[in-house]
Amino acid sequence: ALLKASFDFLDDFRTTEKSQALFGQYNLAWDWNVPMELAAGLRYERTNVKSPSVESIPTGVQWEGDNELQIIFSGTRSASRSGKYGYALPSIDWSADLTDQKKLRASFGKTIGRPGWNAIQGGQTLNGLARIDGGQGSVGNPDLKPLQSKNWDFSAEHYYAKGSYVAASYFTKSLKDYNAAVIEARTPYDLHTPIGGAYYQQAIQAGGCAPSDSGCIRQYIFTNLATAPGVDAANGIITGQPTDPLLVFQMGTFQNNKRTSKIKGFELNAQHFFGASGFGASANFTKVRSNLSYNNNMAGAQTDVLVGLGDSGNLVGFYENADFNVRLAYNWRGKF
Repeated sequence: ALLKASFDFLDDFRTTEKSQALFGQYNLAWDWNVPMELAAGLRYERTNVKSPSVESIPTGVQWEGDNELQIIFSGTRSASRSGKYGYALPSIDWSADLTDQKKLRASFGKTIGRPGWNAIQGGQTLNGLARIDGGQGSVGNPDLKPLQSKNWDFSAEHYYAKGSYVAASYFTKSLKDYNAAVIEARTPYDLHTPIGGAYYQQAIQAGGCAPSDSGCIRQYIFTNLATAPGVDAANGIITGQPTDPLLVFQMGTFQNNKRTSKIKGFELNAQHFFGASGFGASANFTKVRSNLSYNNNMAGAQTDVLVGLGDSGNLVGFYENADFNVRLAYNWRGKF
């Protein structure tokens, strides 16, 4: 017999992102002791995000083991979450030819970085197995705004031979609304848990069980409350009742961090051709720093960090002629 995976999925998450944009640019060239050029532009962009979903509906909580609670699902529901944003993004670039070999550049621009699909997918998922201290789940955030960055760049370039140059640049960035993965305590669907409920408290107060001794508490309930609503002593199940506490889920989601982050750094670039041999080499190095840092002593705690920020460098050797291009590259990335 041929076996294959089932395609009868209960959950269905979809996300549609539509963007519209307008852009205009003005270029100007003039001489002011030295030749100069200016390019100024403005881009306006708006985006709408819609994330419909079909989600499994949890209907109850069953305490089936000392530290295990089973979430009972029945049927599905349709849900829809959405978001929208619009930004004006200016840019201006200036350059000056100090000589035929030396050039200065300066630029300013505002840019955005869109959230990843996993962050804006709006469907909600609850793990089917919870613990005494609560459950876990995840939900996307289609209303998540993109990262905004205001960027300043300054560079100096020296072209000392055909195809050969050295350059240095300094840059700063001011970031806000960067996307942060967070854990939030929520009570979706108002599910009631037996933990901390009336039966649970009676086992502690009348039965003398320690609050941490779930085995004692369960045994007391099965022995003394076997006929109470929600108690199935034969199968070792205690179902949450409407008067019991709500089960708290630690939900993974994404949010815009309102704290502004400052990034600054410098970059060094060089390229050299060895005469007319066709052989050459290029190298670059970038050093970058932020006002945010990760605290290794806060394991498990939520910390404001810019994930992936780190120094980097590249070294490339190459050979080129009219027919062939051969390159060998070494890429390095520092800690982040």
